[in-house]
Amino acid sequence: METKKLFISITLIPEYKTEDCVLKLNENLIKNFSIKKIEEGVKNYAHISLYNANFPEHNMYIIENIIKDISENISIINLLPERLNIKSKFISVVFKKTPEIEYLQNKIIDLLNPLREGMLKSKYIEKAEFYSERELFYAKTYGYPFCKDEFIPHMTVAEMNDIENSSNILKDIKWENVVCVDKISLRILFTDDSGEKIVDTKLFNLLK
Repeated sequence: METKKLFISITLIPEYKTEDCVLKLNENLIKNFSIKKIEEGVKNYAHISLYNANFPEHNMYIIENIIKDISENISIINLLPERLNIKSKFISVVFKKTPEIEYLQNKIIDLLNPLREGMLKSKYIEKAEFYSERELFYAKTYGYPFCKDEFIPHMTVAEMNDIENSSNILKDIKWENVVCVDKISLRILFTDDSGEKIVDTKLFNLLK
């Protein structure tokens, strides 16, 4: 019998006021540029990705307990904005890579990686040309290409419909706010040939 495969996304979630700032920024950009509107009711649009990978379903209980334990021993993190960045069609705020956020990502990956049991998202094989040699090495080793020295803490604030006016868009964006993250999100999706479907999302508060 084939092992049921789930896709796990682990992210940091900022305080509600950051989410409000992202929504207002999105509304203002739409007035002058071709920007996708953030759908009403979307929860935790503002987030900082730490680790995404496929796991066998039978390890979900262990993964949940690991994330819960980590959240109970990590204090709230303040992220300092460094610059704005555009990659593909996504506009992001890039944060300073502090020792504490680097430690957190490494801890999560070190504890969860063995639980993948070698599972790997097919896109890292089928679309290998879109990744650097080091990113592919990390994908095969840890199930996720954007870790270790390839980890750039960032938060997406908008998605463009096209990239023709990307340089002009950056001139219209100002983001100087320190982002305070107070939760870890564990998002579980069922994955098969027909796509990914959300199964569950669990939020764990960090220490105050």
